[in-house]
Amino acid sequence: MDSTDFSILRILNRNSRRSYLDIGREIHLSGTAVRRRVEDMVGSGLILGFSVLFDPALLGLSTCIASVRLRGEAPGKMIIDEMGRIGNVHFVTCATDNTLTLQLHYANSRELERAIDRIGAIEDVVNVDTGIPRSHLSTDIAPSSLDWRIIDSLNHDARKRNHVIAGELDVSPKTVKRRLDRLVREKVITFTVDVDLSRARDLVIYILAVELETGIKRENIYREIKRKYTTIWSVAGSVHPSIILFMYAQYLSQIEEAVEGIKMIYGVRRVHASLHTSYHSFPDWFDRRIGKMIGK
Repeated sequence: MDSTDFSILRILNRNSRRSYLDIGREIHLSGTAVRRRVEDMVGSGLILGFSVLFDPALLGLSTCIASVRLRGEAPGKMIIDEMGRIGNVHFVTCATDNTLTLQLHYANSRELERAIDRIGAIEDVVNVDTGIPRSHLSTDIAPSSLDWRIIDSLNHDARKRNHVIAGELDVSPKTVKRRLDRLVREKVITFTVDVDLSRARDLVIYILAVELETGIKRENIYREIKRKYTTIWSVAGSVHPSIILFMYAQYLSQIEEAVEGIKMIYGVRRVHASLHTSYHSFPDWFDRRIGKMIGK
């Protein structure tokens, strides 16, 4: 993967439904060249799919980020699979310091407690810390039954064209476009790309846990980090008292520079960096919740 591929990924991360021609205009490539690069990234396993995102609260769910510390060597397939069997676990990312970052969805506090207890009971799990992230998406507008059918059609296939969705749902392409435009405009949904960053050659993907001083607002620290560093890929969320960031670099020295620079920000107590090693997704439980909205 070169810098052009990564530019394409950054654009798709913001809106994975942008046309290849439109992306090409932004980075000075033909639409055909963009398509070929995206297909190559899909074939290599770097791109896993294209997703529609919305606040899980629309499904009656909340989100939790868990930081799990392990004993001994790096987690084996058995540990990852055992976590994946806990239906609430949506994804697991692994790092070089034997720390896992998990995203969970849950319907109520009792369900979350049971899931955390099951994680804590897994062999070699030493500690589990949790945090509740804030969503930037709106829950002010409840999607209609047709909206949910459109969302379900786009789930894991967000680049699907309007006329294809229309054919599946027996409505007009104009209706699909009008519904999607409204949901995007009202910030109910957004579209992104699912990637396994551990497959990104020529880039070092790392995880930063930025621990804050007591009383410091996370939003202010994140805003300052974002202002100083353009190498943030995504924000996993907050696990008290830390913000967890996924970042990228070309050289290990750039990681050291980022760590030292972020340490200098007022309100930051300490910064811990670890290299991202693998990503594991378990979407079935969440997908079934979407299916229930349309009577599947």
